[in-house]
Amino acid sequence: MSFVPPPMSVPLELQLDFHSVNNSAHPFVTHPLANGDLKTYSYADIVPKIHQVAKFFQRQVTSDSRTSHVVAFIATPDALTSFMIIMGILRAGLTAFPISPRFSPEVVSRLLMEVKPAYIIAEEGYMPLKAISTISHGNGPILLDLPNEALELSSSQDTELMPLHHRASDEPAYIIHSSATSGPYPKTIRCSSDFMLRNAELIDYVRDDLRGKIVGMQSAEFFHFIGLAFLNWAVRAGFVMAFLNPQDQKSKFPAHPNFIFQGYVQTRPSLIYASPRLIETWATDSDKLPLLRSATINTAGKMLNKQVGDFLACNGVRINVGFGSTETGAICMMSDDQGMDWEYFYAPPVPEFKFIERPNFNGLYGLVVQSSNRRKLSVYNTSYNEVAAYDTGDLFMKHPTKPDHYKVIGRISDQIMLSTGEVINPLPIEEAISRQPEVKMAIVFGHGRITIGVIVQFHPEIAYGIDCTANDSTVTTNDILSRILHVNHLLPSSAHLTEKTIITASTSKPLLMSPKGLPWRIQALEDYEEEILAAYSTK
Repeated sequence: MSFVPPPMSVPLELQLDFHSVNNSAHPFVTHPLANGDLKTYSYADIVPKIHQVAKFFQRQVTSDSRTSHVVAFIATPDALTSFMIIMGILRAGLTAFPISPRFSPEVVSRLLMEVKPAYIIAEEGYMPLKAISTISHGNGPILLDLPNEALELSSSQDTELMPLHHRASDEPAYIIHSSATSGPYPKTIRCSSDFMLRNAELIDYVRDDLRGKIVGMQSAEFFHFIGLAFLNWAVRAGFVMAFLNPQDQKSKFPAHPNFIFQGYVQTRPSLIYASPRLIETWATDSDKLPLLRSATINTAGKMLNKQVGDFLACNGVRINVGFGSTETGAICMMSDDQGMDWEYFYAPPVPEFKFIERPNFNGLYGLVVQSSNRRKLSVYNTSYNEVAAYDTGDLFMKHPTKPDHYKVIGRISDQIMLSTGEVINPLPIEEAISRQPEVKMAIVFGHGRITIGVIVQFHPEIAYGIDCTANDSTVTTNDILSRILHVNHLLPSSAHLTEKTIITASTSKPLLMSPKGLPWRIQALEDYEEEILAAYSTK
């Protein structure tokens, strides 16, 4: 399929302008209609609409003298509508700040206080009033409705295009927040167009020709870096983004996992992007396996459950795991079929990516990303060879035979060093305990102790105190304890878990979970400090 690659010297939104001239008929977006037929839009269809959205935003800015041009976007439209809004903000020369609708009003308020956007896009009645009232003193943000008329793809086109904006390529084009994995509040990172474009170069390492191929983005979340990265990759590589029907109310965020899967059935993508949570949900339905086998599944975020990944790989599903961070961008790219090595990602030999052996961690590696004139980072927390850099704080295992292939072991800060000097990775232990039907979540502790312990939160229908005889007469306290203690086969004999170091989370202090579905470990250890001390002092 004919496709002229865009110049890398201009930002994403201006590359779209390039495509509207040089690849006008090339398919760019597809989605199902109500009758099941597919509707496909070319660059010539989409780009003028993005200009109409941009004009909507520019009218708001030119009518106001404020100097901040940050537009916060917190709403629950479908993925295609979110894409159009973000591209319209960028094309108007403004800075886009998409915020996760999963966040609580308190978190949204904190983000808005930190960034102080000039404008906020929100659906009527959705934006938490607390978040608005907190920052509306003085010259507060202007609330904007969704530009629904400009977003209507079936309406008539305004053929007059926007002039070039004046935002420099090294100025912030995006403000992206983290997923708040390690604490209750996310960090915000200001990313330039240059930063995003350097990350887009990773798509060049994919061996397959992606031009014209359909990529299932029905579950894409454009308030995370990975979603925005796919936009840059699509424009650079020429693949077609498949979305849910924007006219269907069921497409609004968060769409049901089965509705998302039906979108894949209707669009038949060659590649699918989906979170581990969705994949773990679909893996329980054998009827979904044929479609999963027909595409390469790309996933990122939290680690995919090993048992689920192994099951899918054994059944012929091709899985590619991704790795990256808001601070560094994407680190890996789609590899060849990994088979049972699905846990390993391919890290292209980019000069700024440095995998370094970590002392005291038995041959495991850390990752430091250097900043350079070619790939300038927005945030640094270390230096490497006297060059400013960012240490991701993760541990990786190198594949024994495949060059440039690594798998994530976990966060360095999460590793538990016992008083014996042995290092315990809590993740496989927590995963094994959480697979018990009564258990909702588990957090392992024991740093500096002779053995480990675990805080276990049971599902609400299970009586606290590990007594579920009232709910199921066939299950006893000893049954549950025995199954939890079975994880000792994962541990050195000197560090075995005991009944005394199993703490049951109470209803008054439930374990909190991040938007990625991971427990907030530090908060849990603080909340249960007294109980942990008591568990180790019990004779």
